[in-house]
Amino acid sequence: MVAIAELAGTWHLLSWSLEIIENGEHLQPFGDNPPGYIHFTSDGRFFAILTTADRKPVETEFDQIAAFGSLIAYTGRYRIEGNRLVTKVDVSADPAAVGTELVRFYKLMGDRLEIKTAPFVSKSPASVLAAGKSGATCFGSAGSGSGDGGLHCFPYACQL
Repeated sequence: MVAIAELAGTWHLLSWSLEIIENGEHLQPFGDNPPGYIHFTSDGRFFAILTTADRKPVETEFDQIAAFGSLIAYTGRYRIEGNRLVTKVDVSADPAAVGTELVRFYKLMGDRLEIKTAPFVSKSPASVLAAGKSGATCFGSAGSGSGDGGLHCFPYACQL
């Protein structure tokens, strides 16, 4: 079982992708190399911010709508239950998420972290995040299929 101390710190986003369960298709809604970070405090708080790499400054109402659609940001208290990471959201860019508990499944491999959602309702994709501990060397991105130690077929990849 992973201790909170092993997750504590800042993780740099390597990739974020969605998998359509019915056909195995992988999508990268924020592109190949989306910028982002997740952070776990040792006292049980989680922060996440992910964006697309091609965000534009907001000049019009349309730009504002596009900017909101190219951002995921939330925070809350987290707990570990076996291989489950449960976050009780208390602040979010999407007000509908506030008060919900987000259940994710994680795998920690040294300085690499993979976080995956359970499959959504039929015809909806499962989401996977991969991260690496900040300050460590980045590996290949998700879905690269290169055999280079990169994350494969996971929507969100981070490294510390």
